[in-house]
Amino acid sequence: MDDMSAGLPKSKDEIQQKVSEYLRSIDKLIKAKQLDEALAQIEKARDIDSKNAYLTAFEYRIHNILHPPKEEEKKTVT
Repeated sequence: MDDMSAGLPKSKDEIQQKVSEYLRSIDKLIKAKQLDEALAQIEKARDIDSKNAYLTAFEYRIHNILHPPKEEEKKTVT
C-alpha cells in the first residue's frame, strides 16, 4: 500500500468531511484564478470520492473558464 492510500478516510462521514474540505478549497482556488491547483485538488478529492457530482461541476466550470463557449454555442435552438 502506498502512502496516499494509507491516509484516505475510511468511514462515510470521514469521506464526506474530507471531500467537503476539498470542495471549499477548490472553490477558493477557482475564485483566485489558481486553476491548475484547483484541478490538482479535484484529482485528490476524486481519489476519495470518484463519483462526487460537485467535483464534476467544478471541472466543468474550470473547463469553461479555460475554454469559453463560442458565441454561437451559447445560443439555444428554439
